[in-house]
Amino acid sequence: MTQHRRAAGRCLLALLFALAQAGCTTWELTDIVAPATVPANREIKVWTAGSTVHLRGVQVTADSLSGVPVPKSANCHTCRVSLPLRAVDSTKSASSEALPVILIGAAAVFFLSAIVTNQGSPTSYPAD
Repeated sequence: MTQHRRAAGRCLLALLFALAQAGCTTWELTDIVAPATVPANREIKVWTAGSTVHLRGVQVTADSLSGVPVPKSANCHTCRVSLPLRAVDSTKSASSEALPVILIGAAAVFFLSAIVTNQGSPTSYPAD
């Protein structure tokens, strides 16, 4: 097997691992209690008047909830939107369940990489 094929196999495994990581987020119902600041990288879905607003960098004051719409950067201060708390029907926060997948995925990538890059099996011996 050439070096090129081994590298391609490793890239394919890394891509599969990354795709598996993408599906590891769940959404949990969240109670917003004022005042509060949610970690900047945590995403919150806010239901208000029959529509959903997807925010990050959420801050809650006594009467309002503000955040930056996803996919904008949480550091985009001019992008920040604000909603009155009385208009918020419910909220859900993103919860990453990635640790078990990372551990299992890393073991799988290591194991599959060993198989892909192995040039021969331990039981194949040259014929006499």
